[in-house]
Amino acid sequence: MKSLAIERGFGSGGREVGLKVAETAGISYYDSNLLDKVTERYGESANILNTYDEKWTGSLLFNISMAAGYSQGNDQSKIYQMGYEVAETIQRLHRNGPCVFIGRCATDILKNDKN
Repeated sequence: MKSLAIERGFGSGGREVGLKVAETAGISYYDSNLLDKVTERYGESANILNTYDEKWTGSLLFNISMAAGYSQGNDQSKIYQMGYEVAETIQRLHRNGPCVFIGRCATDILKNDKN
C-alpha cells in the first residue's frame, strides 16, 4: 500500500478526507501531530515549530531573504533546519509503512518516491 499526501486550502475538507481514508485503510494519519514526531526525534521546541508551521511570516523582505537561501558561513537558518527535520520525518514515517500526510509540503517531499 502507498502513502497518500494531501495538500489543501482553508475550507477544502482535505483534513476530513485524509482522516477518513486513514481510518478506512487502517493506516497512520499525520497532520499537525507530525510536529510531535519532529520534536521527539530532534528535540525541537514544540512552540518554535508551531510558530513557523505553515505560516507566512508577514515580512516580504524576510521571506525573500529566506527564499534566496541567505545564510552566513555554513550555518543554516533555523527555519531551514526545521524544514529539513520535517522533511526527514515525513520520509522516515513513509518508509516505515503507508501513511496519510496532510500538508507540510509532503506532496513535494515524496514526489520522487515510487511508493
